Amino acid sequence: MKTALLAALLLATLATPALSQHSDVDDMPIYEGTWTVHFQDKRTARFVLTEWEGTWTETGPAATRHPACGGRKLPATVHHSTTSELEFTVWGSKVSASCPDLGFTLAPVGGPNVLEGTAGEEKVRLTRTRR
Repeated sequence: MKTALLAALLLATLATPALSQHSDVDDMPIYEGTWTVHFQDKRTARFVLTEWEGTWTETGPAATRHPACGGRKLPATVHHSTTSELEFTVWGSKVSASCPDLGFTLAPVGGPNVLEGTAGEEKVRLTRTRR
């Protein structure tokens, strides 16, 4: 009995550091809020994120918006949200067959309020406007 209790205690002690290390990379909704989006080609958008879902609206001059997407709220789903990465998809095809789905992979730059990365092959920058 003493051997089994000692083994269980030892196992619990060894598992605790491993569990706490793992929590640093767990997905958490840490990027909630309203974001202003700037694409490399001068297009802009507004991204509103609440926990694991959000809405995406292309903004700016009509000439820079995708005709099928401009001004419409598109649904978005977060795939990964950690202190080192935010990955999500904007589902344009759910609003119009002509509106593309966009996948984003972003990382914080100098803090949690600016994210940079890519949407497909295009560079993009998100700046949090409010939480």
